Order: sequence, then structure tokens, then C-alpha cells
Amino acid sequence: SALAEHRASAEAAIEDAASRHDSELVEHLASAELAATRHDSALAEHRASAEAATEDAASRHDSALAEHRASAEAAIEDAASRHDSELVEHLASAELAATRHDSALAEHRASAEAATEDAASRHDSALAEHR
Repeated sequence: SALAEHRASAEAAIEDAASRHDSELVEHLASAELAATRHDSALAEHRASAEAATEDAASRHDSALAEHRASAEAAIEDAASRHDSELVEHLASAELAATRHDSALAEHRASAEAATEDAASRHDSALAEHR
């Protein structure tokens, strides 16, 4: 009965740790998704702003428009490249964190199972000696 209670307690602790790890991972991935959305919104605003400025310049001067368009497109591509790189790094970090959470959980589960088996073995030996 004590072994069963110990085993149930260990299993409950493992499930609780797994649940906490899963919750933290979900929060981390939600944060990464929010960052990606913010990056996309900022890029869309920047693109819209650059396009509006380009159209205004076109109404004033055709050659200035050509130079400005080239400059704006280069700036947009540069900003998009930087945003994409930051997003890739952030998602890689989130993936690494998820992998570390999974590894730690697996190690914790294995350790708890080994401890439970060890306790059961000692309990059986003690019971055998007592008999």
C-alpha cells in the first residue's frame, strides 16, 4: 500500500512537471507568434508608408520618383531581411527551449521511474527479510 501510494505520488509529480513544461512551452510559442505578428505589422506599415511617400514624390517629379523608389525598395528589402533574420533566430530559440524542456522532462521521468523501481525493490527485499 505504501509502495502504491509512493508510485501514485511519483506519477502525479511527473504529470504535474509535464503539465508545467507544456504550459511554459505554449506560452513561449505564443510569445514567438506574437513577435512574428508584430514584425509583420511593422513591415506592412513601413511598406505602406514608403509607397505613400513614393506616390507623393511621383506627383512632384518623375526623376526624383525613380531615385526614391529605388531607395525605398532597397530599404524595404533590408528591413524585411532584418525582420526575417530576427524572427528565424527567435523561432530557433523557441525550438531549442522546447527541445530542452522535452529532454529535462524525459530525464526527470526516467529518474522518477528508476527511484520508484529502486524503492519497490528495497521494499520487496525488506519484506522478504521480514518474512
